[in-house]
Amino acid sequence: MKLSKRSKMSLCQFLRDFGRGDLVLLLEKYELLTGEIKCQLATLGRATALYNAIIQASDSQVEELVQGLARRCDSMRAGVNRHDVFGQRWNEHPWKELCRCLKLDGYVIDNESGGNTDRFVPIEPVIDGAAPIEDNLTREIQQSDIPDTDNILRVVEN
Repeated sequence: MKLSKRSKMSLCQFLRDFGRGDLVLLLEKYELLTGEIKCQLATLGRATALYNAIIQASDSQVEELVQGLARRCDSMRAGVNRHDVFGQRWNEHPWKELCRCLKLDGYVIDNESGGNTDRFVPIEPVIDGAAPIEDNLTREIQQSDIPDTDNILRVVEN
């Protein structure tokens, strides 16, 4: 799961609202809590520490964190004292925003697979060893006479 910077920032916004203890546990669980990040949590604040933790993390660490959030929606909600605040956070802006960003990156939450486990899955199938299919936009940009097509294609890919 390769997430865009937009999705990572949305993840930071979502995590920012968790209590410090829950946040430390989540970051520690997925090995994102380094000594430097602990220090930043204490000195620079939650938003900056989260930004640095998520940006510095590997793709697999971020994927595990995102998948863990999807799996633990109900239990995380039970641990929040004010459910109205959690409901607002989980069902409204930050969670829905994160889901929208992940959808732009090609992932949707799958809670219809028959199990109790929600998870994010690719919108299009991913086949190991197979190159991604070229989309129409990429093909049209490559065939156009637009100057600097390499940079445009890099931005589109990102």
